Amino acid sequence: MAVELVENPKAAITASDTKTLHVTSDVFEQKHGYSYDYVFVFKVHDQDATLSAAQTTHSMRVILQRLASAGLETKLFYSTKRDLVFCKIRAALERLCKEADRIDLKLEFDPKHLKALAEAGNPSHGIAPIIIAEESHQTKRSPYQNIFGKYDMDERLQKVYKRYGPKRIPFRGVDRIKLIRSIIDASTNDGGCGLNTQRLVLDKCVWTAYALHDFDEREKLNAKWINWTTRPSQQPFREIKDYYGEKVGLYFAWLGTTSFST
Repeated sequence: MAVELVENPKAAITASDTKTLHVTSDVFEQKHGYSYDYVFVFKVHDQDATLSAAQTTHSMRVILQRLASAGLETKLFYSTKRDLVFCKIRAALERLCKEADRIDLKLEFDPKHLKALAEAGNPSHGIAPIIIAEESHQTKRSPYQNIFGKYDMDERLQKVYKRYGPKRIPFRGVDRIKLIRSIIDASTNDGGCGLNTQRLVLDKCVWTAYALHDFDEREKLNAKWINWTTRPSQQPFREIKDYYGEKVGLYFAWLGTTSFST
């Protein structure tokens, strides 16, 4: 398998700044509205270097072949000192949908479309229309808000999932990262790479591995979040959760609540 290494003067950038520079000519990005989401970093070994059994078994070439066979796209480039090789990883929307369906990824439903789907019912499956009175005696929230369910590739269900990004896809950046990690870790029998990322790092087959930032999305979040006039209890918790994930979002929600109460 031929491997092309792209010379990149900006390659030796930090872990938080390794997101692909915005290139409008990227056909993939134009189609899907996102680009690379994850990266493996490989150490460049000297020809006379002594490698362990694990490093020989899971060489960079073998790992790249596993990534490609699982339907992941990669792009390689050297660091400025040429002692590291960065391998950026992404997956097409169709591949993400397939993996989300396989692992039953929980996604948030769009309230408007969920209501329409419930009220329409599904006669072919013996499901009668579901009508829920939207009364506000106990809460101002609609009964169709904050509802989650597993992802299914059934065409009839596609509109019910909440949409994100310029192309209005059902996955946030954090969801794409989860799905790529799932594909990498999944057995080859399940269409995955059959790779244990943590073990690869421990065995020094991979120097390090991490998720990539989306500069545009992060800038929008920071502009709304990092503001000296905003009280801790008024932080954009939903946006934080959608960008950094539920655990980080919950932490800042807890921090904002306790700071306000004290």
